[in-house]
Amino acid sequence: VATEIPYPPALQQPQPQTIVVVSGLPAVSPAQVAPINVSPTVYAASPPVENCKEVTRADAAVAKRHLMVTSCTSRDRETDSYAWRSIWKTSRTEMGEFGVGIQLYFDFLLYLGVVLLVMAFMATPLLHKAAQGDLAGVGANVMVRTSIGNIGECGKFGELCTDVTY
Repeated sequence: VATEIPYPPALQQPQPQTIVVVSGLPAVSPAQVAPINVSPTVYAASPPVENCKEVTRADAAVAKRHLMVTSCTSRDRETDSYAWRSIWKTSRTEMGEFGVGIQLYFDFLLYLGVVLLVMAFMATPLLHKAAQGDLAGVGANVMVRTSIGNIGECGKFGELCTDVTY
């Protein structure tokens, strides 16, 4: 036997909704907001489809302005306009305007790249010397031929190294 459980009163009648105003965007009065559809089967507040309006050019301009305000842009205070930052010319210090974490992340990437580059230059002579050896044998793969165990020469058929086994 199935029994119906009544829904809480908050879901049976629409409640007044809080309007959030994002800085830089025009405020919206409660009269301009479409009625909220709250039903027992739908828990998310969503406007009915028949009350949706077309996107006008003014709405698109407000959306583009919001995109520029909230993106990584530089603001010209005299004209109150925004311009995209250059990918290559933006310094790490300028990125620090958006937060110290972003600046520290790019500092970390720079120093990690420097460390890896120095390590690559330091490892190159050993890699070259190991690749010239022939202790690994004729059919050895790249990992074996470039390891430090391959440093040395046994001759073409191993005639110089009688005690080495393959």
